[in-house]
Amino acid sequence: AQSSAVAGLEEGIRQFDGSTGSIGGCPYAKGATGNVATEELAYLFYREGVLREFHRDSIHVTLNFLKDKGLKVQSHILDILEKGGSLYGIH
Repeated sequence: AQSSAVAGLEEGIRQFDGSTGSIGGCPYAKGATGNVATEELAYLFYREGVLREFHRDSIHVTLNFLKDKGLKVQSHILDILEKGGSLYGIH
């Protein structure tokens, strides 16, 4: 999904669709795995210089809130933060 977003950026696309924590799926495709995580798109765009800021702590709080509400959060960023890892270029 990220490679598609990078290709879109290179072609001038500036609007992308995502879902926080990859929550969701497709009502028309049974078993669809979910959506592109908004926070992962934001992190990608930050690294590419398209976004000026990336609020790691706010994103972490939001993803944990959704997880605590029983939603199936599928976020590589949450996985990294929960394991004590860091995100390149984010302080």
